[in-house]
Amino acid sequence: MEIHLRHGHARVTGADPPSPGPRDITRSGHQVRGIFTSVRFDRAMLWRSRLGCELMYRLEASWHISDAHTQTAVMQVDRHDGKSFRYVAHAAAVARDGRLICIECAWSQSLRSVNSLARHHAIARHLHARGVQFRVVTELQLDAPHVRNTSRALVQALRNHRAADQDAEDLLRLTRSRPSTFGELHSLLGASGAMRMLALGNVYFNTHERLGATTALSYVYQENFDAADFVLAA
Repeated sequence: MEIHLRHGHARVTGADPPSPGPRDITRSGHQVRGIFTSVRFDRAMLWRSRLGCELMYRLEASWHISDAHTQTAVMQVDRHDGKSFRYVAHAAAVARDGRLICIECAWSQSLRSVNSLARHHAIARHLHARGVQFRVVTELQLDAPHVRNTSRALVQALRNHRAADQDAEDLLRLTRSRPSTFGELHSLLGASGAMRMLALGNVYFNTHERLGATTALSYVYQENFDAADFVLAA
């Protein structure tokens, strides 16, 4: 995996390196890990913790993220005391404007330690010097029930096979009618067509609220509606 940086913008290319990365271990000693098959980014993405798996759904359901990889690059990060440590981000995401954002998943309780805070500060400094942003996301964001359920529904809509001409026909009907609520969109296109248009980003809604018949739709993208809004926050 190579990370190319230029004038604060980035492009991620290549294959994931065979690195162990962070992982969860069950009480029985088994590793929590798996492969997330991304339709939006057209690749298999490795996750090694439950939070890492949840992150995959959020990135896949995001309208703002244009590309994403897991286990992207091995970095040697310098500490204030002159020592260094090896670091591999859980994921790297590329925003629409080309910004590269490295993301780490962590349990909120683990962030209270001095060592953890110092480690994250060192990583943030290392990445900032190279024009890369750094985000730490916890279960407080990833386990939020409404956006968690919505993300899964959007990902499933992306995975459902549909002919390109069917998507084009639904988009034309959507453009002509411009329904204002999800209920109207559902009546116009049916369940699969409605979710497909939402998943493709042809119409937007607030993913952090319960999706129902009265859910308002928007034809202008808003970051606070995004399933991965924690990645975009300053």
